Amino acid sequence: MWIVLWPGLTGLPDSLVLLARVGGCSVLYDTGSGEPGSIVALAANLASAGVKPWSINVAIVSHAHVPSSGGARWLHDNHRVTIAARRPDSRWIEEGDPVKTAAVDYGLPPKPVPIGLELEREGRMPGECEGVEVLFTPGHTPGSVSVSIDTGDATVLAVSDALGRLKRDWGSSEREWMESLDKISSRDPDYLCTSVTCMDRRAAKAFLDEVREKGPVWAVENNGGVGPG
Repeated sequence: MWIVLWPGLTGLPDSLVLLARVGGCSVLYDTGSGEPGSIVALAANLASAGVKPWSINVAIVSHAHVPSSGGARWLHDNHRVTIAARRPDSRWIEEGDPVKTAAVDYGLPPKPVPIGLELEREGRMPGECEGVEVLFTPGHTPGSVSVSIDTGDATVLAVSDALGRLKRDWGSSEREWMESLDKISSRDPDYLCTSVTCMDRRAAKAFLDEVREKGPVWAVENNGGVGPG
């Protein structure tokens, strides 16, 4: 498991991007913003991990927002990587919806890309990627997905912005957010990764307790910037 992109590396609004090699499967979780500096950093770190972009089986996009979805176009157009996402976020990514992808909030252009794999149900990915389990964790956006990855040495639960702030423009839901918090909290991974960092089991418990105590937070509408999200 590698972290191949993270906030602060490029000065761009990139989400944390994970690369996992499980059995014969290479999978990315999230793709970064897709801005030139982000792509350069992502390509360099994939190379450092010994992975060619075109050898990646699938890139799972956690949700529509451009810090997570923007790099998918480079992976698809340049390297024919299959992009996976869940509706309705997948549709917003394909359409390049500037509001639903939060492109307007980050001051970045939307980067539409075809979704080759619609995530229609929870559970393990098929074939070589069966070590990756997809979890539906809506609330932040209605199509948000998390993944649980069993590397053989440890389990990693990656949730991106599933517990991030809410906004009406994104189709956010407090009820679904709370249900997703319950689902995430019911797991007991060795490591929990959000859109900004990874933490061990003890730190994850403290983090989730703090999130529950604060409850869902709504972004200020039309404030010209909402990150992270």
